Amino acid sequence: MSKLALYNAAFVSNEHVGGNIYLMKFVCPPLANSIKAGQFVHLQLPCASEHLLRRPFSVYRSDAQTGVLEILYAQIGEGTRLLAQLDARHVDTINMIGAIGNSWQDMHPVCERDRVLLVGAGLGSAPLYMWARYLYEHSIPCDAILAARSAEYLCTRLDYQRIVSSLTCTTDDGSFGIPGTCIPVVERLIKEAQNQGTPYTCISVCGPSIVMKLVSNLAHDFGIFCQVSLERSMACGIGACLSCTADTHCGKKRVCIDGPVFDASELVW
Repeated sequence: MSKLALYNAAFVSNEHVGGNIYLMKFVCPPLANSIKAGQFVHLQLPCASEHLLRRPFSVYRSDAQTGVLEILYAQIGEGTRLLAQLDARHVDTINMIGAIGNSWQDMHPVCERDRVLLVGAGLGSAPLYMWARYLYEHSIPCDAILAARSAEYLCTRLDYQRIVSSLTCTTDDGSFGIPGTCIPVVERLIKEAQNQGTPYTCISVCGPSIVMKLVSNLAHDFGIFCQVSLERSMACGIGACLSCTADTHCGKKRVCIDGPVFDASELVW
């Protein structure tokens, strides 16, 4: 786990990329060099004194050479509405705490025999992208399934397409890829991999709770290790306030510090 630190990151841009999704870019070389796939940062909303609590966001992409960090977020509530209005011409820096939590590779250190399946539903594709790149850089075979409500929400598709072995997309409305949910596709790919003699050794999932639960059930049925990234509202983000707990078979655990990545079999769904 990386050491927590407070940063004033240079605010570069804030771009609408599809649906209600925005891509925010910062420059913060120390953080870009240290953050691992699946970890997140806790942002302070600038010029919003009525919103005292920070907001947690997973890091979508990090470039150690340029120091650039990218965050994908959905405009949903008042906090993200204010965030979507930020303009780099008027805001120079954004204060953030990072890097927080564990990573995908902390939960599942990779080895040569691995074959990984990634399942990103909705904005769940954001915390998984750095993991996909990590696997790509370590020559680990990796297939990905991206699920969204419609084509305009598949804003990470081209990035994934460049680095995964195969990419399958599903949309609720059938506007792109396979119509319907991703669950039947997950089951089909698991069976195909087994029939080919190269079964998946790990399934990594992020998305709505019901998707993570159903995928973890499939992983259990086929004897595959499954890890999930949980999302919770957070007050402190550093493990002190206990506002982001998840129920596990070993009691309550803090998503911010004990997660956000968990062994799916550890969770009480």
